[in-house]
Amino acid sequence: MMRHLVDLECERREPPFLPALRVQFGARLVQPLRLREEVAAGGRRWIATLHVAAETDAARLAESVGREVWLHAHRAEQVPSEVLVRVHQEAAGPATTISVPFSQPLR
Repeated sequence: MMRHLVDLECERREPPFLPALRVQFGARLVQPLRLREEVAAGGRRWIATLHVAAETDAARLAESVGREVWLHAHRAEQVPSEVLVRVHQEAAGPATTISVPFSQPLR
């Protein structure tokens, strides 16, 4: 019973745009993309976590994911002050964290 409540709570906290990001990037990841929000006095921060295969260009993929998080967050009116992408690459040691700056989308 308690586990069910924990699972429901986690589902409620998932951002509404996470499924779209998982569809868009899922084929290039070895585990499902995770996304969480942190809210502090400095503002809202989105943190995406990627697990990628060793042969993947992790930096390029992280930039793409970060840009999409910015875009979806703006559309959902959950504008962050910062977007971070943590990349775990197979057999590459500890995770790398990349700060992805906001860039205006092309029209």
